[in-house]
Amino acid sequence: MIAYLAGELLEARESYVIVMAGGVGYRVELHPSAVSQLPARGEEVRLHIHTCVREDAITLVGFLTTEARELFELLLGVSGVGPKVAQALVSSTTLGRLKSAIAAGEVAALVKVQGVGRKTAERIVVDLKDKVKDDLLADEATVFAGVGDTITEAVAVLVELGYTRQRAAEAVRRVDAAERENGVEAVIREALKYLGSA
Repeated sequence: MIAYLAGELLEARESYVIVMAGGVGYRVELHPSAVSQLPARGEEVRLHIHTCVREDAITLVGFLTTEARELFELLLGVSGVGPKVAQALVSSTTLGRLKSAIAAGEVAALVKVQGVGRKTAERIVVDLKDKVKDDLLADEATVFAGVGDTITEAVAVLVELGYTRQRAAEAVRRVDAAERENGVEAVIREALKYLGSA
């Protein structure tokens, strides 16, 4: 199975690219939002790959990060979620926001994605809620390690204001590191700006 591909970007279309590696041109299905982030044709690209094997075809689905591919693979494990729907979900928003929506059971946010019906969204929440919660806690621990009480306090204040812990942590995580040094109030102010625009 191909899990990673690095080579020359030979061709880029709306929903796929062709990458030349070792004299072979690999067609990789890629979401339009990811295609738009690639370098110019002729330059090197590095893609994380999930190989979909069916009776009638072998398809390479590409992602810009390992985290995106891993979440895609988690979604594929949910009954009724195929590669196109999983790819649309992963590309619909930031990974942190998607995980937060699943962890908080925000079915309404999931059904906004093309191809996701209410029953499918509910299955995603039931099947993945605990798994993505663990991911979010691990992400939070990694990002906030050694930052001190300022971050913890800012998250706690946002939770008191009515935001879920996942949403609060995501918002605080987006606050610039320099801004974090200006104290809890500055962090909360910047986090609220993000939450207001999200």
